Amino acid sequence: MNFETFSHKLSYALSKDLPGLKVQQIMLPEGREKKIPSNLKNVKKSAVMLLCYFHKNEIYIVLIKRAKDNGKHSGQIAFPGGGVESYDEDIIATAVRETNEEIGVSYIEIIGKLSPIYIPVSNYMMQPIVGLLKNKPNFVRSKNEVAEIYSINIKKLIEAKVVTKTFTINNETVTAPFYIVDNIEIWGATAMVLSEFIEILKNIEL
Repeated sequence: MNFETFSHKLSYALSKDLPGLKVQQIMLPEGREKKIPSNLKNVKKSAVMLLCYFHKNEIYIVLIKRAKDNGKHSGQIAFPGGGVESYDEDIIATAVRETNEEIGVSYIEIIGKLSPIYIPVSNYMMQPIVGLLKNKPNFVRSKNEVAEIYSINIKKLIEAKVVTKTFTINNETVTAPFYIVDNIEIWGATAMVLSEFIEILKNIEL
């Protein structure tokens, strides 16, 4: 499948009804809230970028490992992204700005959105944005925010098995399902977003 065909098929799929919470919650850690809070007054907004690119006739998706700091998601696998700022034109602008700040990529073809996810541990409503690049970008890592940048072959992601693990993070014992791809362990909100994206990718028959 070439870039134009993939772009068209993915754009069309994202314009239809999305799999949403039913698919997201397959990767929900045990004991976490399954529903979006009814009162969103005090919920903060954020956006992340599911950035896919073509390289040697293969499609890759970009993930990062967050730098270790004192934050709620320190050291975790994530998508480029972050909180909405007052000067952002819209939620897509947030995702593009954060992607440029964290991995040095700004010229992105925006394809659509996935279903939003509420993250209780940090009280964020996170909006995933899907973007495409025709070629592999030259990444520029923000050393303050990003420890590693990963490119994962989408075929490997679709075929990834789900493994449940119990571990301790931020002094809390958590049991959660993981995707493990190329020895990269993906859980939490990132895995929930990928669960919906994988479902969509399966339906467009790569």
